[in-house]
Amino acid sequence: MAGIAIDQAGNILMGYSATGPDTYLSLRFTGRLQGDPLGQMTIEEHEFGAGQSINFNSRWGDYSSMTVDPSDEVTFWFTGEYMKEDNIWGTKIMRTLVQRDSIDLGVAALVAPQSSGYLTAGEPVTVAVRNYGYLPQDTFHLSFQVDQGPLTTEFVSQLIEPDSVYYHTFSPTVDLSTIGDYQFLIYTTLTVDTANFNDTLRTIVRQLPRNDAAISAVTELPSPYCFDELSTALVLKNAGVDTLFSASVFYSLNAGPETQIDWTGALPPNATEPLPVTLNGFVDGANTLLAYSQLPNGLADEDPANDTLMRTFVVPLDGEIITLNLTTDLFPNETTWQLEDEGGLILFEGGPYGFEQTLFSEDWCLAPGCYVFRIFDSFGDGMSYLGVEGDYQIVDEQGTVLASIIEPAFGTEESNDFCLTVDCSL
Repeated sequence: MAGIAIDQAGNILMGYSATGPDTYLSLRFTGRLQGDPLGQMTIEEHEFGAGQSINFNSRWGDYSSMTVDPSDEVTFWFTGEYMKEDNIWGTKIMRTLVQRDSIDLGVAALVAPQSSGYLTAGEPVTVAVRNYGYLPQDTFHLSFQVDQGPLTTEFVSQLIEPDSVYYHTFSPTVDLSTIGDYQFLIYTTLTVDTANFNDTLRTIVRQLPRNDAAISAVTELPSPYCFDELSTALVLKNAGVDTLFSASVFYSLNAGPETQIDWTGALPPNATEPLPVTLNGFVDGANTLLAYSQLPNGLADEDPANDTLMRTFVVPLDGEIITLNLTTDLFPNETTWQLEDEGGLILFEGGPYGFEQTLFSEDWCLAPGCYVFRIFDSFGDGMSYLGVEGDYQIVDEQGTVLASIIEPAFGTEESNDFCLTVDCSL
């Protein structure tokens, strides 16, 4: 559905199919000039094959191709599929060159300020302006704005040769002392510029918190869970830019009494450390774990939004461990399965697998009730091929078989019902 190539000068062009709720399958291209900012397709997207009807087939765009003409190593050729009138597909062949404009001045980067935890109320603004064209330029206007605030425009008289960069520092400074995001708009104004796509740069500068402790995760919180006690860990993260030496962490279960952990250590920025905790005293059904952090380095947390973590998990007090023992066939990558409750809610699922004729076991915590085990084969021949068969059994804690494979050559799907301690009425 797409093709991409690079010419001898390093220019890149990509052709591709495009569609959407209001767009029939069409052909478009974009690209970048050698020396443009990395990771960006700076050439404005252009549609050269407009779709005109709906495609009802499931197959599309098998043979799209972009190549560079070997006779000159600069001419791009692309062929691709699009929809013509009356639901008929067609192909187009496009030939083009990627060339510079003679007069093309643009903003290459915001040099300063950069995101930091140490930005001040008087930050200088420095931008890089590049001459992307073939001709030298020496006069233009340069503007910037922060968060829809006052617009600053300055006249620049500076010779910039082709492929050269000029660094300009504006006269006024900006106040970035408050923690948060700042939207920068920067652009050049040159009336005779013939390539306006690179005139403007929009970017974000962040004043980051220095002291910011966060609870980012719980290492293990299985649901459903069939035991009286759970050993897990709260993950403390240093979300600030200063090293974290201390923090207070609190946690509780089901709005009960809080337990406090006074952590000390040395966590560099973005590093984490698990804090072991033991949970018990569960109620039947849904249980809620609440954890939060405070006082990073003994100071007020500068970003409270990431302090708190809440997780809910299910504990059936009369639950039982049920085990699935599944032996794969010769094509384990075709096998998947899911376990549903009486209401059709998927509780567990697994596969595909990576090893043939291998036993895989998985434990489920299930409350009394009835369930449906569904096993699928993506190819459609079940778990049987050339006399080699896969297998599965579902057993309880005593080893009693609750369900097993009905027909190894089950095609695309097999469903198997079983119950725990109550009559099955599925």
